[in-house]
Amino acid sequence: MTEQKQHLRANAISLPGLVFFVVAAVGPIGAVMGATPLVFMQNGSGASGLYLLAALLFAVFSSGYVAMSRYVGTAGGFATYIARGFSYKAGGAAAYLTLSMYVMALAAIYGVFSVFAAQAVQQYAGIEIPWQLFVAVTLPLMGFLSYSRVELSTRILGILLLAEVFVILVLDFAIIIQGGSSGTAHLDFSGFAPQQIFSGGVGLAYLFALASFGGFEATVVFSEETKDPKRTIPAATYWAVALIGGFYAFTTWAIANGVGTEQIKEAATTDPTGFILKLSDTYVGTAWSHVISILAVTSFVGVLLGFTNILSRYIFSMSRVGLLPSFMSYTHSRHQSPHRGTVIGSIVVALIVACFIAAGADPFTTLYTYLLALGTVALLSILAAASLACVFFFRKDARGESRWSTTIAPLIAFAGFCVATVLAVSNFGFLVGSEEGWPLWLWLLLPLFALAGYIVATIRGASKVDFKVAENLTDPSTQEVDVKLYNGGEVA
Repeated sequence: MTEQKQHLRANAISLPGLVFFVVAAVGPIGAVMGATPLVFMQNGSGASGLYLLAALLFAVFSSGYVAMSRYVGTAGGFATYIARGFSYKAGGAAAYLTLSMYVMALAAIYGVFSVFAAQAVQQYAGIEIPWQLFVAVTLPLMGFLSYSRVELSTRILGILLLAEVFVILVLDFAIIIQGGSSGTAHLDFSGFAPQQIFSGGVGLAYLFALASFGGFEATVVFSEETKDPKRTIPAATYWAVALIGGFYAFTTWAIANGVGTEQIKEAATTDPTGFILKLSDTYVGTAWSHVISILAVTSFVGVLLGFTNILSRYIFSMSRVGLLPSFMSYTHSRHQSPHRGTVIGSIVVALIVACFIAAGADPFTTLYTYLLALGTVALLSILAAASLACVFFFRKDARGESRWSTTIAPLIAFAGFCVATVLAVSNFGFLVGSEEGWPLWLWLLLPLFALAGYIVATIRGASKVDFKVAENLTDPSTQEVDVKLYNGGEVA
């Protein structure tokens, strides 16, 4: 095995390309159609301010995350940060938990995508196609795109993202230009007022707002493939947070004005899946509503493609550091993509979906809701751990970074994500759509995944589980690797 075969394609992703990856993995139009109604249901017009608060928490988290990214940068993502902050054993636990999160998220998204796709084909073509067929066709297609050069995925995600953001912004500005429900130029900004933000079911609403930032980790997962990562990663991180948070806040503000800030909570509760399309009928036209419906389906394709790429790189990174079989750490000789990770990841996701199909589970109420709820809890837990890892990483040597970036901001983010995790757990029945009857054994999965990673790392030992810091990720051929391993905070 040559060293080159364990490196991804360098200088393949520009700053705009990386931002596209992150934002497209979030699926803006899908989140607007699926998540924002849930926020409106809980908090009314205060949804606009809640999205800004969610963006603020991610921005605070990014301060420590970006500071640490100057010294830690591999496709291992947050698991590498946790390993460098605590120990290789903690990194093993985080890696397996994160891997399970992406697998669950992908399987869940295939469930909701297949339902929306089947409904769209039925509505516009009059053809009834089983939802399973959409999974059977789309899953290998996403695998093929992830198997190929990363530039191909970047271009596709860029096109999908621009299209879906454009159609929603047209609706937003149509509402603003026409003066909203009042028909006047005096639009209502009360959704940004503290008394409105912290009214109603603010806790659960804030949880849904935070969940809309899923895929945020892509900035560091693709660090080895970016141009000038030491500058690109920080810029992409802040751009992604600003664009995602700004888009959600602006869109929910416009939608609330379109329906009426006093009526938006009732409208979302009465017709959560259709009131935005009715709003489009009123302010733009029925034809535009059809475009939104179609692009809502294609937005899930963007999410699937983004998460497939992330999952393949996670598998690649875990095998390279010694947590998975080493044969998956090879990259493609021509594409320099983590092709083996793509194949393995796609097979695992296919098997999980197949199990749900064999059990006769509903693709939306069971496959999607259960796995997404578990994935959300896993994500928030990992973000909390990564926040605290920043504090431990800099505790003996701040490396010239500010106290805000090394201590204060990470501790604030840690507290924020801990609160969000508690909210997710306490509202798990709501997340899965059933206050009673959801299987209690599901709770065992997340700690079991983390325990498995901890055990694997312990058994293999510090000499074989090696979370490394690459000093120059843009040029693998001249890469100087710092192989110092932080074992319980001490250099081994």
